[in-house]
Amino acid sequence: MTITVEFFAPPGQSLTLLVCEYGTYTPANGAGDAATETARAGVYTAEIAEALAGYHTAHIVAAAGWELPIGDVMLVDGETCRVRDTGQTGDSYAYLADNLGAHGVEATEAGGTGDQLTAVLAAIAALEGAGGAYTQTVTVTASAVPVPNARVEIWSGSVLIDTKTTNSSGIAAPTCDAGSYTLRVTAAGYASSSTAITVTADAARAVALTALATVPAASDPSQTTAYWYAYTNAGALVGASDVTLTIEMVDEPSDNGVAYDDTPLSVSSNASGLISATLFKGGKYKVTLSDGREWTVTVPLSAGSTYKMSPIRVVAT
Repeated sequence: MTITVEFFAPPGQSLTLLVCEYGTYTPANGAGDAATETARAGVYTAEIAEALAGYHTAHIVAAAGWELPIGDVMLVDGETCRVRDTGQTGDSYAYLADNLGAHGVEATEAGGTGDQLTAVLAAIAALEGAGGAYTQTVTVTASAVPVPNARVEIWSGSVLIDTKTTNSSGIAAPTCDAGSYTLRVTAAGYASSSTAITVTADAARAVALTALATVPAASDPSQTTAYWYAYTNAGALVGASDVTLTIEMVDEPSDNGVAYDDTPLSVSSNASGLISATLFKGGKYKVTLSDGREWTVTVPLSAGSTYKMSPIRVVAT
Protein backbone atom coordinates (compact mmCIF):
# COMPACT_ATOMS: atom_id res chain seq x y z
CA MET A 1 0.00 0.00 0.00
CA THR A 2 1.04 3.60 -0.43
CA ILE A 3 0.37 6.81 1.48
CA THR A 4 -1.13 9.75 -0.40
CA VAL A 5 -0.30 13.17 1.05
CA GLU A 6 -2.43 16.14 0.02
CA PHE A 7 -1.28 19.72 0.59
CA PHE A 8 -1.71 23.31 -0.58
CA ALA A 9 0.94 25.38 -2.38
CA PRO A 10 1.08 28.15 -4.97
CA PRO A 11 -0.48 26.93 -8.25
CA GLY A 12 1.60 25.90 -11.25
CA GLN A 13 4.72 24.72 -9.42
CA SER A 14 6.97 21.70 -9.97
CA LEU A 15 7.31 20.38 -6.42
CA THR A 16 8.92 17.57 -4.44
CA LEU A 17 7.46 16.58 -1.06
CA LEU A 18 9.73 15.66 1.86
CA VAL A 19 8.25 14.20 5.04
CA CYS A 20 10.63 14.49 7.97
CA GLU A 21 10.88 13.16 11.49
CA TYR A 22 8.46 15.23 13.55
CA GLY A 23 10.04 18.53 14.56
CA THR A 24 13.28 17.84 12.63
CA TYR A 25 14.70 18.04 9.13
CA THR A 26 15.55 14.35 8.83
CA PRO A 27 13.81 13.11 5.63
CA ALA A 28 11.93 9.84 6.07
CA ASN A 29 11.03 9.37 2.39
CA GLY A 30 14.51 9.39 0.89
CA ALA A 31 15.09 12.16 -1.67
CA GLY A 32 11.39 13.00 -1.64
CA ASP A 33 8.41 12.25 -3.88
CA ALA A 34 7.21 14.24 -6.86
CA ALA A 35 3.94 16.09 -6.30
CA THR A 36 1.17 16.43 -8.88
CA GLU A 37 -1.23 19.37 -8.98
CA THR A 38 -4.84 18.15 -9.00
CA ALA A 39 -7.75 19.59 -10.94
CA ARG A 40 -8.16 22.09 -8.10
CA ALA A 41 -5.60 24.84 -8.54
CA GLY A 42 -3.08 24.93 -5.71
CA VAL A 43 -4.01 21.49 -4.35
CA TYR A 44 -1.23 18.89 -4.78
CA THR A 45 -0.84 15.20 -3.99
CA ALA A 46 2.26 13.02 -3.64
CA GLU A 47 2.51 9.24 -3.27
CA ILE A 48 4.88 7.86 -0.59
CA ALA A 49 5.99 4.26 -0.99
CA GLU A 50 7.76 3.97 2.38
CA ALA A 51 5.79 2.33 5.20
CA LEU A 52 5.67 5.33 7.52
CA ALA A 53 3.32 6.05 10.40
CA GLY A 54 2.60 8.77 12.92
CA TYR A 55 3.25 12.51 12.93
CA HIS A 56 5.76 13.98 10.47
CA THR A 57 6.70 17.50 9.37
CA ALA A 58 6.11 18.20 5.67
CA HIS A 59 8.44 20.29 3.48
CA ILE A 60 8.21 21.15 -0.20
CA VAL A 61 11.14 21.76 -2.52
CA ALA A 62 10.41 23.63 -5.77
CA ALA A 63 12.25 23.22 -9.06
CA ALA A 64 12.31 27.02 -9.11
CA GLY A 65 14.80 26.86 -6.22
CA TRP A 66 12.78 27.70 -3.12
CA GLU A 67 12.01 25.44 -0.17
CA LEU A 68 9.33 25.73 2.48
CA PRO A 69 8.09 23.82 5.57
CA ILE A 70 4.32 23.59 5.14
CA GLY A 71 2.98 21.93 8.29
CA ASP A 72 2.45 18.66 10.13
CA VAL A 73 0.82 15.50 8.82
CA MET A 74 -0.34 12.26 10.46
CA LEU A 75 0.72 9.42 8.12
CA VAL A 76 -1.43 6.29 7.88
CA ASP A 77 -0.64 3.52 5.40
CA GLY A 78 -3.20 3.23 2.59
CA GLU A 79 -4.93 6.52 3.37
CA THR A 80 -5.01 10.05 1.97
CA CYS A 81 -3.40 12.23 4.64
CA ARG A 82 -3.68 16.01 4.60
CA VAL A 83 -1.12 18.49 5.82
CA ARG A 84 -2.36 20.72 8.65
CA ASP A 85 -1.54 24.36 9.42
CA THR A 86 -1.26 25.42 5.78
CA GLY A 87 -2.76 28.38 3.98
CA GLN A 88 -6.03 27.84 2.11
CA THR A 89 -5.54 28.36 -1.63
CA GLY A 90 -7.28 27.19 -4.77
CA ASP A 91 -10.91 26.08 -4.91
CA SER A 92 -11.59 25.87 -1.18
CA TYR A 93 -15.30 25.16 -1.54
CA ALA A 94 -14.68 22.19 -3.81
CA TYR A 95 -12.14 20.97 -1.27
CA LEU A 96 -14.68 21.24 1.54
CA ALA A 97 -17.37 19.39 -0.38
CA ASP A 98 -14.99 16.62 -1.46
CA ASN A 99 -13.20 16.06 1.84
CA LEU A 100 -15.53 17.02 4.69
CA GLY A 101 -18.61 15.17 3.47
CA ALA A 102 -22.00 16.57 4.45
CA HIS A 103 -20.42 19.27 6.59
CA GLY A 104 -18.41 20.45 3.60
CA VAL A 105 -21.48 20.55 1.39
CA GLU A 106 -23.34 22.56 4.03
CA ALA A 107 -20.46 25.04 4.23
CA THR A 108 -20.39 25.32 0.44
CA GLU A 109 -24.11 25.94 0.23
CA ALA A 110 -24.07 28.38 3.13
CA GLY A 111 -20.92 30.20 2.07
CA GLY A 112 -21.49 30.49 -1.66
CA THR A 113 -18.78 32.79 -2.94
CA GLY A 114 -18.74 34.87 0.23
CA ASP A 115 -16.66 34.46 3.36
CA GLN A 116 -14.37 31.46 2.72
CA LEU A 117 -12.78 31.52 6.17
CA THR A 118 -16.16 31.37 7.90
CA ALA A 119 -17.18 28.38 5.79
CA VAL A 120 -13.92 26.55 6.41
CA LEU A 121 -14.05 27.10 10.17
CA ALA A 122 -17.71 26.11 10.38
CA ALA A 123 -17.10 22.86 8.49
CA ILE A 124 -14.08 21.85 10.54
CA ALA A 125 -15.72 22.83 13.84
CA ALA A 126 -18.72 20.65 12.98
CA LEU A 127 -16.45 17.64 12.52
CA GLU A 128 -13.65 18.17 15.02
CA GLY A 129 -14.44 16.68 18.40
CA ALA A 130 -18.02 15.89 17.40
CA GLY A 131 -17.75 12.14 17.91
CA GLY A 132 -20.35 9.96 16.23
CA ALA A 133 -22.93 7.21 16.45
CA TYR A 134 -20.69 4.32 17.48
CA THR A 135 -18.89 3.91 20.81
CA GLN A 136 -15.39 2.43 20.73
CA THR A 137 -14.63 1.11 24.22
CA VAL A 138 -10.84 1.12 24.45
CA THR A 139 -8.98 -0.66 27.26
CA VAL A 140 -5.40 0.57 27.65
CA THR A 141 -2.86 -1.58 29.51
CA ALA A 142 0.90 -1.95 29.96
CA SER A 143 2.22 -5.38 30.98
CA ALA A 144 -1.43 -6.38 31.61
CA VAL A 145 -1.89 -3.50 34.12
CA PRO A 146 -4.50 -0.78 33.36
CA VAL A 147 -3.08 2.63 32.39
CA PRO A 148 -5.17 5.51 33.82
CA ASN A 149 -5.13 9.06 32.40
CA ALA A 150 -4.14 7.89 28.92
CA ARG A 151 -5.40 10.08 26.08
CA VAL A 152 -7.42 8.08 23.51
CA GLU A 153 -8.03 9.86 20.19
CA ILE A 154 -9.86 8.96 16.98
CA TRP A 155 -8.55 10.74 13.88
CA SER A 156 -9.93 11.01 10.35
CA GLY A 157 -6.91 12.11 8.37
CA SER A 158 -5.87 15.34 10.08
CA VAL A 159 -9.23 15.92 11.81
CA LEU A 160 -9.61 14.89 15.46
CA ILE A 161 -13.04 13.25 15.67
CA ASP A 162 -13.15 12.55 19.41
CA THR A 163 -10.87 12.25 22.42
CA LYS A 164 -11.38 10.73 25.87
CA THR A 165 -9.18 10.00 28.91
CA THR A 166 -8.97 6.54 30.47
CA ASN A 167 -10.39 6.00 33.95
CA SER A 168 -8.74 4.12 36.83
CA SER A 169 -9.49 0.84 35.02
CA GLY A 170 -7.71 2.03 31.88
CA ILE A 171 -10.96 2.39 29.91
CA ALA A 172 -12.09 5.25 27.64
CA ALA A 173 -15.03 5.36 25.23
CA PRO A 174 -14.66 7.81 22.32
CA THR A 175 -17.29 7.81 19.58
CA CYS A 176 -17.29 8.13 15.79
CA ASP A 177 -19.43 7.35 12.76
CA ALA A 178 -18.86 4.38 10.44
CA GLY A 179 -15.62 4.65 8.47
CA SER A 180 -11.85 4.26 8.53
CA TYR A 181 -9.87 6.04 11.24
CA THR A 182 -6.62 6.14 13.19
CA LEU A 183 -6.85 5.22 16.87
CA ARG A 184 -4.07 7.03 18.73
CA VAL A 185 -3.21 6.47 22.41
CA THR A 186 -0.68 8.50 24.40
CA ALA A 187 0.26 8.42 28.07
CA ALA A 188 3.08 9.92 30.10
CA GLY A 189 5.93 7.45 30.47
CA TYR A 190 4.82 5.21 27.59
CA ALA A 191 5.49 4.98 23.85
CA SER A 192 2.49 6.24 21.86
CA SER A 193 0.36 3.84 19.82
CA SER A 194 -1.30 4.49 16.44
CA THR A 195 -3.56 1.87 14.84
CA ALA A 196 -5.73 1.96 11.72
CA ILE A 197 -9.29 0.89 12.55
CA THR A 198 -12.48 0.33 10.57
CA VAL A 199 -15.70 1.15 12.41
CA THR A 200 -19.05 -0.39 11.48
CA ALA A 201 -20.69 -0.64 14.94
CA ASP A 202 -20.02 -0.30 18.66
CA ALA A 203 -16.82 -2.18 19.46
CA ALA A 204 -14.41 -3.07 22.26
CA ARG A 205 -10.72 -2.57 21.52
CA ALA A 206 -7.53 -3.26 23.46
CA VAL A 207 -4.30 -1.27 23.26
CA ALA A 208 -1.10 -2.42 24.98
CA LEU A 209 1.45 0.33 25.61
CA THR A 210 5.18 -0.10 26.13
CA ALA A 211 6.74 1.67 29.12
CA LEU A 212 9.60 3.99 28.26
CA ALA A 213 12.89 3.26 29.94
CA THR A 214 14.04 5.43 32.85
CA VAL A 215 16.80 7.83 31.87
CA PRO A 216 19.63 8.07 34.45
CA ALA A 217 20.36 11.68 35.45
CA ALA A 218 23.87 13.07 35.02
CA SER A 219 25.58 13.67 38.37
CA ASP A 220 27.96 16.39 37.11
CA PRO A 221 26.07 19.74 36.86
CA SER A 222 28.11 20.64 33.75
CA GLN A 223 26.74 17.56 31.98
CA THR A 224 23.37 16.12 30.96
CA THR A 225 22.15 12.69 29.93
CA ALA A 226 21.02 13.25 26.35
CA TYR A 227 18.60 10.60 25.14
CA TRP A 228 16.78 9.53 21.99
CA TYR A 229 14.01 7.02 21.31
CA ALA A 230 14.40 5.09 18.05
CA TYR A 231 11.42 3.79 16.09
CA THR A 232 10.91 1.52 13.10
CA ASN A 233 9.01 2.73 10.04
CA ALA A 234 5.92 1.04 11.46
CA GLY A 235 6.16 3.23 14.57
CA ALA A 236 7.35 0.51 16.99
CA LEU A 237 10.30 1.03 19.31
CA VAL A 238 13.47 -0.75 18.16
CA GLY A 239 15.09 -3.48 20.24
CA ALA A 240 18.38 -3.94 22.05
CA SER A 241 21.44 -3.02 19.91
CA ASP A 242 19.25 -2.51 16.82
CA VAL A 243 20.50 1.08 16.42
CA THR A 244 23.93 2.53 17.19
CA LEU A 245 24.94 6.19 17.35
CA THR A 246 28.47 7.56 17.11
CA ILE A 247 28.68 10.93 18.89
CA GLU A 248 31.65 13.25 18.41
CA MET A 249 32.18 16.70 19.95
CA VAL A 250 32.81 19.25 17.19
CA ASP A 251 32.53 22.45 19.26
CA GLU A 252 33.51 22.66 22.92
CA PRO A 253 31.56 24.71 25.47
CA SER A 254 32.98 28.23 25.78
CA ASP A 255 34.89 27.62 29.04
CA ASN A 256 38.26 29.28 28.64
CA GLY A 257 41.15 27.07 29.67
CA VAL A 258 39.06 23.93 30.20
CA ALA A 259 40.12 20.79 28.32
CA TYR A 260 37.46 18.33 27.16
CA ASP A 261 37.73 14.69 26.18
CA ASP A 262 36.58 14.67 22.55
CA THR A 263 36.92 10.90 22.05
CA PRO A 264 33.91 9.74 19.96
CA LEU A 265 31.24 7.85 21.89
CA SER A 266 29.44 4.78 20.57
CA VAL A 267 26.05 4.06 22.16
CA SER A 268 23.32 1.56 21.21
CA SER A 269 19.61 1.19 21.80
CA ASN A 270 18.39 -0.85 24.75
CA ALA A 271 15.42 -3.23 24.77
CA SER A 272 13.04 -0.24 25.09
CA GLY A 273 14.45 1.64 22.09
CA LEU A 274 16.27 4.12 24.35
CA ILE A 275 19.70 5.51 23.40
CA SER A 276 21.48 7.73 25.93
CA ALA A 277 24.86 9.42 26.34
CA THR A 278 26.39 11.81 28.86
CA LEU A 279 27.20 15.09 27.07
CA PHE A 280 28.49 18.50 28.13
CA LYS A 281 26.05 21.39 28.29
CA GLY A 282 26.90 24.01 25.69
CA GLY A 283 28.75 21.48 23.50
CA LYS A 284 28.03 20.88 19.81
CA TYR A 285 28.10 17.27 18.65
CA LYS A 286 28.02 15.40 15.35
CA VAL A 287 25.73 12.38 15.56
CA THR A 288 26.14 9.53 13.04
CA LEU A 289 23.49 6.84 12.75
CA SER A 290 24.44 3.24 12.00
CA ASP A 291 22.80 3.59 8.53
CA GLY A 292 25.16 6.46 7.64
CA ARG A 293 22.87 9.45 8.25
CA GLU A 294 24.42 12.22 10.30
CA TRP A 295 23.41 15.53 11.85
CA THR A 296 24.60 17.97 14.50
CA VAL A 297 23.05 18.85 17.84
CA THR A 298 23.91 21.53 20.36
CA VAL A 299 23.15 20.82 24.01
CA PRO A 300 21.75 24.01 25.56
CA LEU A 301 23.36 25.41 28.67
CA SER A 302 19.87 25.41 30.21
CA ALA A 303 19.53 21.62 29.90
CA GLY A 304 18.72 19.77 33.12
CA SER A 305 20.27 16.55 34.35
CA THR A 306 18.50 14.83 31.41
CA TYR A 307 17.75 16.22 27.95
CA LYS A 308 15.36 14.69 25.41
CA MET A 309 16.43 14.75 21.76
CA SER A 310 14.18 14.45 18.70
CA PRO A 311 13.09 10.84 18.01
CA ILE A 312 14.91 8.76 15.40
CA ARG A 313 13.17 6.71 12.73
CA VAL A 314 15.16 3.96 11.04
CA VAL A 315 14.52 2.30 7.69
CA ALA A 316 14.95 -1.26 9.00
CA THR A 317 16.06 -3.01 12.18
